[in-house]
Amino acid sequence: MGDHNKNDLKFYPKIINIELGIINTGFTEEPNDSTLPSYIGADSDYEKNENDKSEKALQESSSPDQNGISNPDDENESNAKETWGRPIQFLLSCISMSVGLGNIWRFPFTAYQNGGGAFLLPYFVSLLLVGRPMYYLEMCIGQFASSGPVKIWEVAPFFKGIGYAAMMGSISTCSFYCSIIALVLSYLKESFTFTSPLPWSEDACYVENITSSAANVCHLYDIQNLSYSEVFYNNQVFPQLDNIDQGIGMPHWPLGVGLSITWVCIFLCLAKGIKSQGKVAYFTATFPYLVLICLLIRGITLPGSLDGIYYFLYPQWEKILSPDVWFAAVSQSFFSLTVGFGTIPNLASHNKINHNVYRDSMIVSVTDTFTSVLAGCSIFSILGYLAHSTGVDISEVTKGGPGLAFIAFPEAIAKMTHFAPALAVAFFIMLFTLGIGSAVALTSQVINIIHDNNPSYKGWAVTLVVCFLGFLSGLVYITPGGPFILTLVNYHGADFIIYTVALLEIIAIAWVYGVDRFSRDIKFMLGRETGIFWKVCWKFIMPIFLFSLLAYNCIQYKWLTYKGVALPGSAIASGWVLTVMSLSFLPLCAIQAVRNSPGETWLERLKASLRPTSAWGPKLPADRALWLKMKAEEEENEVKMQTDRISTASTATQKSDAIP
Repeated sequence: MGDHNKNDLKFYPKIINIELGIINTGFTEEPNDSTLPSYIGADSDYEKNENDKSEKALQESSSPDQNGISNPDDENESNAKETWGRPIQFLLSCISMSVGLGNIWRFPFTAYQNGGGAFLLPYFVSLLLVGRPMYYLEMCIGQFASSGPVKIWEVAPFFKGIGYAAMMGSISTCSFYCSIIALVLSYLKESFTFTSPLPWSEDACYVENITSSAANVCHLYDIQNLSYSEVFYNNQVFPQLDNIDQGIGMPHWPLGVGLSITWVCIFLCLAKGIKSQGKVAYFTATFPYLVLICLLIRGITLPGSLDGIYYFLYPQWEKILSPDVWFAAVSQSFFSLTVGFGTIPNLASHNKINHNVYRDSMIVSVTDTFTSVLAGCSIFSILGYLAHSTGVDISEVTKGGPGLAFIAFPEAIAKMTHFAPALAVAFFIMLFTLGIGSAVALTSQVINIIHDNNPSYKGWAVTLVVCFLGFLSGLVYITPGGPFILTLVNYHGADFIIYTVALLEIIAIAWVYGVDRFSRDIKFMLGRETGIFWKVCWKFIMPIFLFSLLAYNCIQYKWLTYKGVALPGSAIASGWVLTVMSLSFLPLCAIQAVRNSPGETWLERLKASLRPTSAWGPKLPADRALWLKMKAEEEENEVKMQTDRISTASTATQKSDAIP
């Protein structure tokens, strides 16, 4: 945003000294400026070294537990929070969280369905005006307050329920997300076959010593008008019911093993807190790109691959004015970045207050978009080859969601004459790392909210209980009727909840707390002015977009179906119960905030509940002292300016009255 003069950066917290409980900010007033006080750095190398030691001593003295949350009995508990081992770990964790399974199996199919290359225009517009500003906002508020998705609402206690509603959305999403990872592990196990054809290949029917399960799949393949990979998925990997009118059945035990492994991996990633989570991100954020690039290179060497990429990118301009296309674009940009779930403030809360989240938010949003396009080209190059080898139109092999990951793409890999098992192993390891990265971030948020409210609990114990309950909740999705339940929970427990939460979140920050005050906090934190683009997006464009998204989602609501089969009324009713339970945190927390706020009347308490509490602001004492000083001077200057305006107006009035 350009260069800043000395006065603009006078409150930027560069060096902090905390010795024996005395705060020395390392700034001194410049005596030569008689108008406005400014602060110049006066730190020696000794002071810097002592500052590093004192910060480290402060964090050690606060005794963070296994989950990175300080001991509440320590006097510095609210002032120190475990930070990332390295700044790059925060960036990689955000990439690992945002770049997930949806980039691989949702974006390519959504783009194809909604205009191909023409879809990219509304998608990029939505990303620019909604996704990226929301991501930046959530990063800023989490880092500034050094608090999780519930504690940040000290900024406006009336909206504290947003944090809990977002937690419910994260729980719902993570519960079925892990069941999908269990399917990935099942296919990964089957891929380790280097001496025989892949088990979902037609050639598996012609090997010697065929197993009874494989023989059964071959028999069904002969009598059903389906591809072999589809028969394998529906009967061998994940047997499913035609409807759930008579119940959902019992969990499929091989998938139960995969589900348990998934949650064990999540526990191991989180058991030691934020630092272990950051180390895991080195792999989960980078490995998928290696596989995607290899798949693209391999894909474009196959016959028919370019037809597939052309099919993916060919613009269908007649669809660009359709409201459905714009709804899909906003929804895709929204969920692709994982905004509104509370995970971004949670990750950012472990940063130091001057960490450059502006840069990181730009990197993550661009990386997420690049990944989606790269995945689309990689996937459709392989699907183009599948269509060419089977002699059918590419539209007949193009599937979205699990159909792409577990039917169409495995079938294409099975038809390759070279390196098919190796490509299958790489593909499913990639899906596993993408899924685990997002699941770890979602679970971490839930753990930190619970621990913030119960700080006496051991971090590892909270993690263990949450992971065990997550495993139990995931069993319902691996039953024969599980896909019906997944469809239900995805809409009522995730989509609808997150749309509502995001709309209220932007209203609370941009309108209740105020864009100007929020921009002032960002300037204090990052030392940079907030441009007019961000302010307009936060205050006007995003509320309009999000309200339209929520309204359109309600207007276009249809009775939920799975594979064309309607869910029973009892299931739909259960879904709305889940929605009401999740959103009930909003009015309940608002009522509690009003009751606990100071004031003699309900109106006074309501107004107080919409204002920041004394706990709002930076947590480290030195940062907080600078911030409070900045606020006091700005308020003093505003009062002075207002007084000067009144005085000027009064003088002008007196002069006009004196004229005959």
